[in-house]
Amino acid sequence: MDQELIRYRQLTDAACKQLLADKLMLACILKSCVAEFENSTVQDIEHRYIEGDPEIGNIGVHCDTTNPPSTGRIQGMSNESTTLTEGRVTYDIRFFATTPQNTSLKLIINIEAQNDFYPGYPLIKRAFYYMCRQISAQYGSVFENSNYGDLQKVYTIWICFSPPANRRNAITAYAMDERCIAGNAHEKRSNFDLGQIVMIYLGHEHDERYTGLVKLLDVFTSSSTSYDIKAQTLKDEFGAEMPQRLRKMEEYMSGFSDYVEQRGFNRGIEQGFNRGIEQGIEQGVVRSAMNISKNSNLTPIEALTLIGVKPNEIQSYLALIEEEREEQNSL
Repeated sequence: MDQELIRYRQLTDAACKQLLADKLMLACILKSCVAEFENSTVQDIEHRYIEGDPEIGNIGVHCDTTNPPSTGRIQGMSNESTTLTEGRVTYDIRFFATTPQNTSLKLIINIEAQNDFYPGYPLIKRAFYYMCRQISAQYGSVFENSNYGDLQKVYTIWICFSPPANRRNAITAYAMDERCIAGNAHEKRSNFDLGQIVMIYLGHEHDERYTGLVKLLDVFTSSSTSYDIKAQTLKDEFGAEMPQRLRKMEEYMSGFSDYVEQRGFNRGIEQGFNRGIEQGIEQGVVRSAMNISKNSNLTPIEALTLIGVKPNEIQSYLALIEEEREEQNSL
């Protein structure tokens, strides 16, 4: 069963990445997080500026031996960034875009879905490392020899599904800036503005900041939100209609394991402060287990095990699940 649960996690992780890699979703992210697109419509970003198909997680090409193709599109810069000396880093999603201001200027954009906000080190430092690796990996694929003038700007954008309470419903950017220490010497910004980190901290609707991109991402990765609400949110926040391809993906949305289950815990805990900590945690666990079981081939016991419920607590949660089902059926 352990192998089956691992496989289920892999499938739901892949489903989340597929959703985030959809060009319309990427367009919403770019409009909200990347200054070059703030005055563009999501329709233009989707159809005019995002190049080719996003690379998702499992494409491996050594960055040391990849050359840019004659078409001008940066291909072959693999999601598995590998050199003999620097080790291996796997990117969730990476794609390329031209800018409205200059169609010859290309951006390299990386999206990371991060559920664990406390992995044992400051997450921002890992984001900084990812940004730097995508700059250094351009040697041999974007430019050769001493042609450093061809370096392209990199964005690494991190979607944090379970941030601490004081960071929820927020978007923060980190970039290199110029500071004159002595004299008044200035450099053209495009020569040093070569990398930015953007941290997106999701939250929930009981907050005035629950709007725009944080609302869209929260709604679209929710296991309990209906298709109609998702479509309306997309229209209200970004003026876009839900495409058929995303509607077909709806069946996957309710099965996100790591992202949904952890948010279920966190929201259950948060509700607990208002209605009793124990009750809040239990409700979060019960609803997560029911959603996972409903939208997969897992039994309630398997879903509870997947979430991390201790074996000696499973029977108690099964009773709570049955009570919840009876209550829902009575409505």
